[in-house]
Amino acid sequence: MTPREGANVDQIQWEGLRQQASSFTYCVIDQTAKAIATAIAVQLGGRFFFATARHVIENNHEIEVLPRDSVATGVSNFAARRYHEQLDIGLLELKSDAADRFTFADSGRLLTTMDTDKELPALVIGYPGQFIRSTETPLTSEYWLRICRCDALTYQSFVLPESEWPDNDSLREPLACGRDLLVDFHPEQRIRHLPPSTSVSGTLEVDCPALDPRGLSGGGIWLAQVEDRNGLRLPDVRLIGIQSRWHVDSGRLVAVRVGAWLDMVRRTWPELAALV
Repeated sequence: MTPREGANVDQIQWEGLRQQASSFTYCVIDQTAKAIATAIAVQLGGRFFFATARHVIENNHEIEVLPRDSVATGVSNFAARRYHEQLDIGLLELKSDAADRFTFADSGRLLTTMDTDKELPALVIGYPGQFIRSTETPLTSEYWLRICRCDALTYQSFVLPESEWPDNDSLREPLACGRDLLVDFHPEQRIRHLPPSTSVSGTLEVDCPALDPRGLSGGGIWLAQVEDRNGLRLPDVRLIGIQSRWHVDSGRLVAVRVGAWLDMVRRTWPELAALV
């Protein structure tokens, strides 16, 4: 099985990659700050996690993760909340009795090694705040039912080779080779809007300027590859990074490589070390 270059991925295969990656991607609501972010559902051994950015969960705020059913109540009671002391990565551990409401990527979907000397095709998936839509329905004269719909953004992009990174002197926060990823977020690429359901019907695909990525924090950077398998070219997406911040001037997203997140898991749960 040989990964192919992004230029050889056709639109049907891109759609397959999008469906794979988006099935593990969920909307996070900070009910205290009234903010939105993104998380990736990951299962390691018998534990269930939401991988996300540290700045999404480090405050002692009420955090809710929404399942894909837009009318369902989100999950806000977690077994653990952990984040890295220096890096912008964190996690929420989900209690096992709520795991059947989400779809989880296993360790085989997490890729820690890649060729950082060349441009890599990638998908950026997350929940920008401007995509939130809410409706309110009166139940009584005093109580209203509020339903929040959060649509995901899917962005076909590429990871820049480390040799093409800007000089750290020009950046507010320096980049570290082997730890960070720098991803293009310019308007000439293609943006797709994924409805809350996993159905392909109703998908809106438009060419438009890159949107404000606030809300994408904690979402995934996914390596877009197609594998040759018994004469068929099949989409096979891999999580390579967790979105951290946006360089407005350069039109770049910064992500922390998923290997750093796995290192944090190993330190916190040594019994999982053999699995990750």
